[in-house]
Amino acid sequence: MRVGDNNKGLPPPPPPQITGVQAESESCSHSHCHRRKKGGNNRVPGSKYCIKHKCKTGNCVKKCVGSTSLCLAHGGGKRCSFDGCTKSAVSPTPNCVGHGGGRRCIHESCEKSAIPPTLMCVSHGGGSRCSFPEGCTKSAIGTTEFCSAHGGGRRCNEKGCDKSAIGLSGMCKAHGGGKRCRVDGCSKNSKPRSDYCKAHSAENTTTDYVKPEATSVPL
Repeated sequence: MRVGDNNKGLPPPPPPQITGVQAESESCSHSHCHRRKKGGNNRVPGSKYCIKHKCKTGNCVKKCVGSTSLCLAHGGGKRCSFDGCTKSAVSPTPNCVGHGGGRRCIHESCEKSAIPPTLMCVSHGGGSRCSFPEGCTKSAIGTTEFCSAHGGGRRCNEKGCDKSAIGLSGMCKAHGGGKRCRVDGCSKNSKPRSDYCKAHSAENTTTDYVKPEATSVPL
């Protein structure tokens, strides 16, 4: 008897069943979409969303916001109502955080933003606190559980240095991180809210200091 003769006359086997885990992983992650992701132009590599709910800007894989076809970074969702501002409005207010939007700190006379899920700003105890066991009450930095003094946040990229990195430089102050004095030839750090270091601040006025605008990172 040849191999396969026992299967003659039998119905074909049923197609493999998709488990709940598989179905969930292949479905669009948008809270109001249950469509299955499809191949070809309906799916962008690395995206969690179907073509309907993905940002339509270039290769962006983030989800579109509200009734718009763009993500927050590319102009989707409600914009700040302040004249000339193009930042996102923070629910439930019509303005961005810089123009008074979002929840405010409930501490008396404080107008800073409250840090979710708390009702206080960072200065008044809002946000996550440092988890150092000896009672540290400072704010935890970024996605870490500790303040900068106890190892939280990004560390300096210099080999053997465990100090905090300043800004986007990846280095601590001692190794070139942070803002430098604007005097030609001076490599020292500038003072807070000043364009000059301590040695040159007395020789130059800082009344014309302008806080630098935040620059958007290309997506």
